[in-house]
Amino acid sequence: MCEIACHAAREALDQAGVNASEIDAVIVAASNLQRAYPAVAIEVQAALGATGFAFDMNVACSSATFGIQQASDAVRSGSAQRVLMVNPEICTGTPKLPRPRLTFYLW
Repeated sequence: MCEIACHAAREALDQAGVNASEIDAVIVAASNLQRAYPAVAIEVQAALGATGFAFDMNVACSSATFGIQQASDAVRSGSAQRVLMVNPEICTGTPKLPRPRLTFYLW
């Protein structure tokens, strides 16, 4: 999960012209998390070289929208200037598919 989150995050950072060291917070929001502890977000944060705080969010099908709201609120409140919110969904854990498939979305 960290690997696909980092891939998506690097693409987003490149498109935005932002260096990972400028990120103040990392949120990994997904309905299917790889594990409960430790947070995948701290692994993503370390892999990218971001600083600040990091946490996972699991709000079922609304994880991405809640993640966007949390990121927006962090910037609005001044607790962070730049927040990376990534939604690396692992769909193969839920449906019974004939072969593994991995999808991710970056918001």
